[in-house]
Parts: sequence; structure tokens; C-alpha cells
Amino acid sequence: QQENISVTLASNKLKNIFLNISTDNFTTENNGLLARLDEISNIVEQSGGHIERKGSFTNNGLSAEELLAIGLQRSSEIPRYRFDLYINETKTSHENPNFIISLDNEGSSAIPYEQGELIAFWDSITRTIRLRPNSF
Repeated sequence: QQENISVTLASNKLKNIFLNISTDNFTTENNGLLARLDEISNIVEQSGGHIERKGSFTNNGLSAEELLAIGLQRSSEIPRYRFDLYINETKTSHENPNFIISLDNEGSSAIPYEQGELIAFWDSITRTIRLRPNSF
């Protein structure tokens, strides 16, 4: 059976920051996030941004790839942050669902956080992701 869950989280305390979480057990990409890095980097650079951090890591038995991009909002000089983490992107199955989490402030007014604070917030979330035992 195919399962697909997506949710966007917004907080009253973390103004203008949105977390998007999605997971399914049927979408499998041929290439992982980092294999598409050249294409993504070109798009980020064309919009005046840069890749702040990229890489892969294993945490709680899960292989993850992440990309943290920073640029400007489309119609202003306000910084735009787009952080993405992909798990099981190329080996999705019922027992290994893919999992994508993104942090974004697109279209939002200025945020009262420094870049380092946002990265620390991101790390505190993404480095604690785990599968619940016997959930699949």
C-alpha cells in the first residue's frame, strides 16, 4: 500500500520560518541530492545565493544528504534560507520510506535570527531524526 504524508509546520515563537516534512514509501529518485548538486548550485547562484553547507552523514542508522542554501528573497534584499535533508531518497521502499525535511523562509519578512542560530536549530532537529522501532 502506498503511503504519503506531508505537513508544513509554523511556530509562533520562530517567526517567519517554516518546516516542511514529507515522507512516502514509493517515490525513488535515480540520483541523490548531492548527485544533482551542480544543477542546484547553478540555480542558487543565478538567484544571488550560495551553498553554505553540503554533505552526507549517517545518524541513528539512517543515511542522509543535506544542502543548506542561502540567498535573497525574490523581491527584496532580505536573506532567504533553504535547508534540505533527504533520507532514503534513492532506496525508498515500504520498509525504508523516504523522508524529506526543509527549512525555508521564502516570501517572509525579515527574521530575527542570525545565520548561525538557524544552522544550530537545523542541526538540533536533523541530528535527532530516527525511525521508531518496529514501525514498518
